[in-house]
Amino acid sequence: QGYLDERTEKALQQVVDAQRRLAAVDTQLQRLKEESERIHKEQARIRENLQALGDRSSEKELRELRGNEISLVLQSPLVSLNPSMRIGRQLFEAWRAHSDESGMSTIMDTLRQVNLPADEAFLNRYPRQLSVGLAQRVLIAMAVLHRPAVLLADEPTSALDALTQAGILDLFRKVNREFGTAVLFVSHDLLAVASLCHRIAILHEGQIVETGSPREIFETPRHDYTRTLVNAIPTLRFETPDRVKV
Repeated sequence: QGYLDERTEKALQQVVDAQRRLAAVDTQLQRLKEESERIHKEQARIRENLQALGDRSSEKELRELRGNEISLVLQSPLVSLNPSMRIGRQLFEAWRAHSDESGMSTIMDTLRQVNLPADEAFLNRYPRQLSVGLAQRVLIAMAVLHRPAVLLADEPTSALDALTQAGILDLFRKVNREFGTAVLFVSHDLLAVASLCHRIAILHEGQIVETGSPREIFETPRHDYTRTLVNAIPTLRFETPDRVKV
């Protein structure tokens, strides 16, 4: 009798464990479904905005999209920022372009989110008083003030050292993950592209010649130009130099 009770108890425990695992799987599937629906809605919104962009011709209509639905980050932040205006003023002008509200709380929150000082001393600085890395973060803060659907980043890390570049790439990931903003990252740096992007499009002579995931592009490139790019990526080799005998 004791043996049967023990087997029954084990069988019951296995059923309970299986039900718990199924419940966990159901929860994850529901989350994936909700995330998929959110992505599809966002994609539909982006397509509508791109269609609207093609239909608009006046400067006023285009301005409603620039900085509001589609934002831009350029490669030379110290050139892109106005050298004669303080940082706070430039952030405020970027906010006021699409809102009549004060916006100060949003500006301060955005500065914190891009890891910049959210204080009066920083807002009173001029671009010349910033490093290139800090200036690039200011540009990104300006670009995401209105939580755009698309952020176009044109060679945003080409003027940065390796450590600063890594920080900016992490920031783009954060913008994509926390703001729900799609990042169109334009770069000749294939390693930066591979570390950031979910999909890659190879452009050659003004035409997209190949698209795919980073794994597809780097492991099984199909187009000759893509293979040339991938083969041109430098690899680290540590060789002991020949010593000159004295």
